[in-house]
Amino acid sequence: MATGKSRAARSRARGFTLVEILVALAIVGIMATLAAPSYQDLMVRNTVRSVTTEYTMALHFARNSAVALNRLVTVCPSSDGSNCSATVGLESGWIVVVGGQAAPENLLRDTLPSWGNGITTQFNANARHVTFTPSGRVQGMPTMTISVCPQDAAFANLGRGIVINATGRTRVGEPAAGAC
Repeated sequence: MATGKSRAARSRARGFTLVEILVALAIVGIMATLAAPSYQDLMVRNTVRSVTTEYTMALHFARNSAVALNRLVTVCPSSDGSNCSATVGLESGWIVVVGGQAAPENLLRDTLPSWGNGITTQFNANARHVTFTPSGRVQGMPTMTISVCPQDAAFANLGRGIVINATGRTRVGEPAAGAC
């Protein structure tokens, strides 16, 4: 009977020992340490993709608007959401305007950054804007590559390039050589 009573007492006292809790915490700590670099890599990759996708969509919108309106439409970097700027990159935002960069007539769309810091952009041409003609072609320049790169050099391999050819077609590929 004494054996039955101690067995009943043991079955009621359920829980974890201190050693079991410490082992579980050690395993969780090791897993978190291994996952942190992967998580940071994922965040940088998603930010670069977000900027690339949003800018590519703005280019498509501008090209379609130029054809539909039968007017010049320009996409250019902008820090204030209303004027083109020759000194900032896409990390500050961009606008889509009817007309050329020098004399914009009507603001069609503005995009201010929602992804925060950590991105730089480089243009491989002298111009920092893209102007589409009513035929959908790019005005005044051959192929242009805009490199979207992480600021942290450790993630340079995650950079992407937006390639715009003279006919106005865009594609996403590798950044320009040496850009990131």
